[in-house]
Amino acid sequence: FKNNSINHTFLAKKIIKGFLLFMVYFNTRPSITGGLLNVNLYHNAKNDDYTKIINSKKFKINKRFNYSKYIDHLIDNIIHYKSPEKLPGSYPNCPVQAPFMGNGIYAFTKLEAAKTYQSNGTVIKIEIDENITFLDLDEEDVLFAMNEMLNDCKEKLSKLIRDEETLKNYLMLVELIQTCLYEEFEHSQPAVGIILYWYNMILESETPDLIKRTFSVNPFPYYLLKNKNKITCISCV
Repeated sequence: FKNNSINHTFLAKKIIKGFLLFMVYFNTRPSITGGLLNVNLYHNAKNDDYTKIINSKKFKINKRFNYSKYIDHLIDNIIHYKSPEKLPGSYPNCPVQAPFMGNGIYAFTKLEAAKTYQSNGTVIKIEIDENITFLDLDEEDVLFAMNEMLNDCKEKLSKLIRDEETLKNYLMLVELIQTCLYEEFEHSQPAVGIILYWYNMILESETPDLIKRTFSVNPFPYYLLKNKNKITCISCV
């Protein structure tokens, strides 16, 4: 590989092959932690969006943040991002910040959490199909398995990439993500979205329907609904 001709998206698919078995395992776990069924989600929508959602009974997922461009930027400039707190929340000419866990519908399982999320919004109740796949990123064993897979990725990278500079950049990115994992994303929330983006590229339609993660900015865990087809009812609270 040569630096000026690297297809980062293609190479990223090869890098994250090590995640595949791990993600397949967690993708087939029972829906919702503890086997709890019929869970309701509560989404705080800005007032203009609220009217559109209630009238159409549909969500339109904002995909303005391009993770492919984001990762390309990180690889090309990784020398500047050696610690979690320096991980940028966006890339040049992008009008929005990286969503913590990637693109999708963000919600809570607690009504009070949704009510306090933003002051200029209104809460919508989302009922979801009980037959869903679920990934809990608050579980220690999940984070441990992710770290082990990242170690495997580094070994595969060393065999895959011949260009020393390119290899160094990719290894630095993987090691940065590992540091973010060690610190439980305390100063690097966008790192979760990076991992899940790689995950989506590999598993595509097998992406978990619902993902959970708690961040230090909010005492309530965030739930990211990736699969809109699992919504059975949208209503006012």
